Amino acid sequence: MSITNSGVTGTGIGAGKILQVVNSTTTTSYTHSSATYGDMGLSASITPQTNSKVLVLLSLHYFIENYKNEGFGVKILRDSTAIFTSSNYHIYGFSNASGTNVETKSKVPFHILDSSVGGNGSTSITYKVQVGTYLGNGVVFSSNGASSELTLFEVGA
Repeated sequence: MSITNSGVTGTGIGAGKILQVVNSTTTTSYTHSSATYGDMGLSASITPQTNSKVLVLLSLHYFIENYKNEGFGVKILRDSTAIFTSSNYHIYGFSNASGTNVETKSKVPFHILDSSVGGNGSTSITYKVQVGTYLGNGVVFSSNGASSELTLFEVGA
């Protein structure tokens, strides 16, 4: 039996390999009550090599009260540049059951490959998470000590 690597391409040693991993976690409860995106206090910094990509994984804990028509969206920034923006009702709870308080506590994942990093091996890049809420209704993130995590994987060019 013979196995070949046909179709696999890359430049230099380490192409496609994970070169470093950086993780940031928060368990600090944060309430956001604005349709305008704002920092939730979750960020991580990485110093990528030239031509690397960064895989950004976000696991965001949230608490919404569906009977209040709450929802939220996420924006991820590389320094001051948005690399991902969802609508401010990307995650949305709605309940039309009168007199019933329907609440949701859960985690939602976001996976973004940042191909335009522009690293040079010596300059740190900071990724941060912003949230915006549907109609400015209040949403709680990382409630009651639950964790939200931001993990950065540098992928070699």
